[in-house]
Amino acid sequence: MGKTDVMVRQYMSDPERFADAFNFAAYGGERVIDPNALRPLDTALLHSAKESGGPVGERRRDGLREWQVMRDERAAYALLGVEDQTYVDYAMPVRCMLYDALSFMDQVDGLKRKNRRSGDLRSDEWLSGLRKSDTLLPVATLVIHFGANAWDGSLSLSGMLSTADERLMRLVPEYRLNLLSPASLDADDLSKFCSELGLVLGYIRYAHDKDELMAYVRGDERFHDVELDTANLVNELTDSRLEYRSGEERVDMCKAIEDMRAEALDRGLEQGLEQGILKTLADLVRDGVLAPADAAARAGMDLDEFLAKASAL
Repeated sequence: MGKTDVMVRQYMSDPERFADAFNFAAYGGERVIDPNALRPLDTALLHSAKESGGPVGERRRDGLREWQVMRDERAAYALLGVEDQTYVDYAMPVRCMLYDALSFMDQVDGLKRKNRRSGDLRSDEWLSGLRKSDTLLPVATLVIHFGANAWDGSLSLSGMLSTADERLMRLVPEYRLNLLSPASLDADDLSKFCSELGLVLGYIRYAHDKDELMAYVRGDERFHDVELDTANLVNELTDSRLEYRSGEERVDMCKAIEDMRAEALDRGLEQGLEQGILKTLADLVRDGVLAPADAAARAGMDLDEFLAKASAL
């Protein structure tokens, strides 16, 4: 796993950001999922062919949490999974379908063990190990794309299939990808995020255009006081190279961007001035007013360097 992937996974391990992503995707930004009601789960999902003696393999999610809230007299309401992507994975619908199926199968296996230990299954329930009244927790997976480009992969299983036989396709189950991608978010969408995840996605959304980015950053006061890991992640994902004073836990990203732009402007003016002086000296050499060695000395260069740069003007 690369440095960027590690940073993204650590960033999304925060329960507030995790809940914020699902509240946006499922509830339009309404604060329905309480971060305090999320319990981390083991992200390893085992898959095997136990009955046929096949090998046991492992798939690992990026993040998986149990949403614990009273619904229908059950203390746990749903299993929520996040997959963090810094690039487009064209197999994503199949990957997520497998993760969800394994999460459902894990619940089935747990119910089987519990029911068979109790020993009171009816004869028609014994084979499956499930009671007719048993239910499973919903499983929802959200893919968060941290790339600047639009997601150009399929958003469904059917979009990956080769056949166009409509009658046959009626027998093939559909699987839809739940995707959160900066390129598809507008200003109204970004305003619905409660955590700094929205700032990260918005920065990525506008990073391709300096003027749009500055308008976005200046238009949101939160950029004046952000957590350091938010600023670091933005730097890593967009190669912004913003600088902050060491030891700070919260930083002013707006000031850092202004400082970087001012420094770039100063550097450009300095380079322009140097270029102008060099051109003047080169013209004086061509007119015979100055000897090349004297012009090189005035430019603070050795003769070969001066002649090479002067010839390019």
